[in-house]
Amino acid sequence: MSIQMVRQGGYSRPAFFCDRCGKVINDLADAVFLWDPPIPDPNDCVYPTKLVHCGECDSGIQACSLELVTGLVYLLYAAGYLDTAARPTPKWKEAVRRVALLSQL
Repeated sequence: MSIQMVRQGGYSRPAFFCDRCGKVINDLADAVFLWDPPIPDPNDCVYPTKLVHCGECDSGIQACSLELVTGLVYLLYAAGYLDTAARPTPKWKEAVRRVALLSQL
């Protein structure tokens, strides 16, 4: 999965890039994670994963997929930024505060 820093208008920000075409993924709802689990599928393992635009770039090669937006919610929950009801935790509120401070620079 390609996450890179992009500098625009004097500011740097993280951005997702498609692992197939290399272009920026501007609409997070228009991207999916793709992977092929090994067979037999062990319980504890790490899968090589691609992040691609929906449509032409996700040509159906991989057996499994997960929408990027859904994957981000999983990550935020696993890192403690969302509670079990998907409500923001104090860690989330602190991260939002730091982003607001950075945007003022």
